[in-house]
Amino acid sequence: MGNRTLNSLADLRRKQMDEAARELGQRQARAMQAAQQLQQLEQYLHDYRLGLQHRSLQQGMPAASWQNYQRFMAMLERAIAEQRAAVERVERLVQAGRQEWQEQRRQAKSIDTLLERRARQVAQREARREQRLTDEFVTQRMATPRSSASSWAQHRLNSPATPELS
Repeated sequence: MGNRTLNSLADLRRKQMDEAARELGQRQARAMQAAQQLQQLEQYLHDYRLGLQHRSLQQGMPAASWQNYQRFMAMLERAIAEQRAAVERVERLVQAGRQEWQEQRRQAKSIDTLLERRARQVAQREARREQRLTDEFVTQRMATPRSSASSWAQHRLNSPATPELS
């Protein structure tokens, strides 16, 4: 697989990861909203029970009113049970979204790691190629016949410690 293809794939994976993160954020917001609604229903039921106890203790309550209160509290309790189930469903969706995001992130990182590894390999090949060219240049320069051994020694004394590359 070529670098262009890998770069395209990396871009696609990053977009998918971003989309999974956005979806996870939306699911988390829905989970918070569902939990708040549950809390409000529970608080309303609690307050309603307190009000009922207060009224029945202070004023007494006719049987028909008592039955109405009981039916309304039963309805609130069913709504709370349904909201609890909704909270659990949304929490499962959040967990699934988190796993999806983590998987997308893992795949994106894998491709990025592969691209980095390839870039290092290319840089290493280029460094080896440059070293080989430098070595060949030095070898050719050293192999060039000189007028005498003393002129070669004189040249070595006048040149810097490292061979010139010009």
